[in-house]
Amino acid sequence: MSLPHSKMLSVSQQLMDGLEAAAVSFHRVCYDNEEFRIDSEYYHPLHLVYESLVTANKHDRLGKLCNLIAGPFGSTVTTDNYVEDEEFRYIRGKDVQDFFLDDSDPVYVGRDLFDSLSQFHLKPLDILVTVVGMNFGKTALVLPKDCPAIFSCKSTLLKNSRVNPYFLVTYLSCKHGYRLIRRGRRGAAQPGINLFDLKTVPVPIFSKTFQDHVELIVNDCCQSLKEKSKELYQQAEDLLLSELGLQDWQPTEETVAVKSFAESFLSSGRLDAEYYQPKFDELEKQVKSYSRGWVNIRNVLNQDIKNGTTPEGVIQESISNKPKFIRIEAFNQSLEIDKESLYSIEEATLKKYKSISVSRDDVLVSITGTIGNVAVYSVDDPAIINQNVVKLTCNKNIIYPCVLALYIKSIGRSLLIRQQTGNVQPYVNVPNFQNLIVPLLVKEVQDTVLSCLEKASDRRAKSKQLLEIAKTGVERAIEEDEERATVWINEQLEDLGMELT
Repeated sequence: MSLPHSKMLSVSQQLMDGLEAAAVSFHRVCYDNEEFRIDSEYYHPLHLVYESLVTANKHDRLGKLCNLIAGPFGSTVTTDNYVEDEEFRYIRGKDVQDFFLDDSDPVYVGRDLFDSLSQFHLKPLDILVTVVGMNFGKTALVLPKDCPAIFSCKSTLLKNSRVNPYFLVTYLSCKHGYRLIRRGRRGAAQPGINLFDLKTVPVPIFSKTFQDHVELIVNDCCQSLKEKSKELYQQAEDLLLSELGLQDWQPTEETVAVKSFAESFLSSGRLDAEYYQPKFDELEKQVKSYSRGWVNIRNVLNQDIKNGTTPEGVIQESISNKPKFIRIEAFNQSLEIDKESLYSIEEATLKKYKSISVSRDDVLVSITGTIGNVAVYSVDDPAIINQNVVKLTCNKNIIYPCVLALYIKSIGRSLLIRQQTGNVQPYVNVPNFQNLIVPLLVKEVQDTVLSCLEKASDRRAKSKQLLEIAKTGVERAIEEDEERATVWINEQLEDLGMELT
């Protein structure tokens, strides 16, 4: 006996409930899918739900709302093309962060190369989307301060948006837009998305009033807080450098040092010329001349310096209520940890590697690759570190964790680079790290530096809150309507004491 068609659908739905699976019509696979994707990732139930929510509103495809331009061929710009002249910026994939470009570690190219790549020139209010790598799908708006610039093969450019660019970057960063970008994922070892898939991402089109409301949050409020945060951070760094007599210090251009055998190999065990560059001697001499004295870093710590390891079973995403696994990639340039970039581990793994566990306020420093990247662990979740990171547990009666982190980033990093070995993969081992000198800064100076850093952190946190309000507001407009979303946004802004102008 055969069942009626409607009954068959009901039985099918009951069987599907609770499963990570989706039932998709043959018509949809054949006719609404030009590249005939039949993989489970493309038809993940959550992707279908988000697509349905977005397309229930007035909408259009990204490829019809913007001009999409893929980045230049991978070998067009290499590190050999980087120049010191800070005029024409080269935007790498790692520079594209949520909403805005990261300008903490910019690189530049020469005029001739820049001029030869005119089709990849960026303009204010262009949007970049990362399209290669495990974390592809990040979206950033290009601001006037970022130009003139070109971008890399790791990103795709969205130009001439027919919707408000601030709204568009907010939508592409919210859960619906981000997930629908990630839906087009191809490849395993080096995942990414191609131009065709990016063009098909649906975009809701709300009223100009709502789009402008989102722009005010992202542009006026958030940007002003970010700029104030940068000013406060710079104040902290200037105060530290001034206290050590290093604010206007410039390394010598002299590249030759004359050392006796006793002054060189017998004292350091090193014979390479890199170690004996005069600029390192001058910097070390200046720190050691500090009126309050100095000590080796091990004397300002409560525990031995240790680096970590990479255990089996690391989960490559940040999962709430699970211990975390810290890599250098989670460090940001504000001495903080990006929680979203942390990986996760099981409780059993944490117990097994308790000796390399990290506590709140531990200072974490990279010792491999880019030496001296530093962050203070301010996350409540317990964690362990990998082999490329050391943890420093400060004696707070001698030096505050944030002050030590700022010292390492501003000054100590150069002294650590002096200690590095290896050419292909620079490395500082723990015994050499222990030789890092640290000034015994007076408490009044530390208090002022710490105050600036804390205020800067507060403003960064408030800026992030505003971005979350903007994203959640767009999500509510998609799932409910823009009127209720606007009411919710205004309530959140009022709670923060923010007023749109």
